[in-house]
Amino acid sequence: MSVPCGLELAQLRSYCYPLEKILPKLRTWLVTYWNMCQVGDFMIDNRAGISRTLHRISAIRNRKGAIIGLTCRVGRAISGSANLLRDLVQDGSSLLLIGPPGVGKTTIIREVARMLANDYKKRVMIVDTSNEIGGDGDIPHAGIGSARRMQVPNSDMQHKVLIEAVENHMPQVIVIDEISTKLEAMAASTIAQRGIQLVATAHGVTIENLIMNPALEMLVGGIQSVTLGDEEASRRGVQKTVLERKGPSTFMCGVEIISKTQLRVHRCLESTVDAILSGRFPNVEVRKMDYLKLNETAERKPFIYSSSDKANKIIVEDAQDLSNEITSLDAFSSEVPPNMGEDCWEERTPLRLFVYGVSHHPSTLTIEFN
Repeated sequence: MSVPCGLELAQLRSYCYPLEKILPKLRTWLVTYWNMCQVGDFMIDNRAGISRTLHRISAIRNRKGAIIGLTCRVGRAISGSANLLRDLVQDGSSLLLIGPPGVGKTTIIREVARMLANDYKKRVMIVDTSNEIGGDGDIPHAGIGSARRMQVPNSDMQHKVLIEAVENHMPQVIVIDEISTKLEAMAASTIAQRGIQLVATAHGVTIENLIMNPALEMLVGGIQSVTLGDEEASRRGVQKTVLERKGPSTFMCGVEIISKTQLRVHRCLESTVDAILSGRFPNVEVRKMDYLKLNETAERKPFIYSSSDKANKIIVEDAQDLSNEITSLDAFSSEVPPNMGEDCWEERTPLRLFVYGVSHHPSTLTIEFN
């Protein structure tokens, strides 16, 4: 290293300072190279995996194509993570899962595939985009149960693999991870027209994100601009140019994953899209699961109740919280005097409740009224 003459001591120190950062960078490069030797080959999408695991390794390359960094994504198969969606997939409805990255879409869709294959004995074929559902290697992970898996050699060929799975392997259910292009959306729409149940994921926070996404709007039926007549526009109270759904939706139900324990369910995806385009609030169900209060989430049964003042919204909450509310109501009723309200009893119409179902479950308390 050459240093010009006549420099002060502080200036000489500034020349030596960059040397203090060389060794840590060299060590980082060595660790990265050692880690690369432990994983499989990186594909065109710069993704690799560890055989018989659900982990994913993504590479960061420089301008010359050399790998200078790695991103490790830990994958887990959680039994019971899709119990809140059991009633939706049981009747054969196509299901679309929407959520931001890292919220648990792949974990839920993996459990749905296992549930359909093992519990309901259906022929399930998984089109695994990046080997995240079934894991890396030729032997799939045990988390998918008896479902079969087709690997995608290149993400640009996923729409062809979808059609090949239908034509060659006679599946009853097709599970797709990461629908991200218009060709994949068209292939999914073609499969839905053949009467095959679809379970897929897409990136987005809400249904509105899919509606405004030109590449994925076909999943919800497509959007078109319609010009109304003067009388029709006056009757609706809107402008003459409005947005409407172009055709039928590819999926019957839609699920927005809010968090790992909370879901927002749209039972009729077409009605949700129509309501959003017309400026109305869609009918939704909010389902919650508490992992901390239960040892086995597989035995978790959601408690569904509706409120009269919010008829367009069904909330699924913890039954333990509701039982506490019922107990507090009983304590409050015991404090009311028995003769209170006798003077005005004849002026009001009595309300009669007929109980026809009572369930005493260790984790839930259900009382249904007719």
